[in-house]
Amino acid sequence: MLEVGRDLWGVEVKSARMVSPDMLTGLASLGERTKRLKRKIVVCLTDQRARVHDVEVLPFREFLAELPA
Repeated sequence: MLEVGRDLWGVEVKSARMVSPDMLTGLASLGERTKRLKRKIVVCLTDQRARVHDVEVLPFREFLAELPA
């Protein structure tokens, strides 16, 4: 989990190239426990950004580019 300003980002890192819904149970559970969670992000070895339900799937480099300075 990352704190970005007053918001929280739930971040999970996977070594997979593709993310399936059954891999997202941890982020779903985290989202149920806190209202401050603004983003659910899976960082993986994918080549392009995607979305699985309410979870953002990001390539590693794109994730790094979105981190606050």
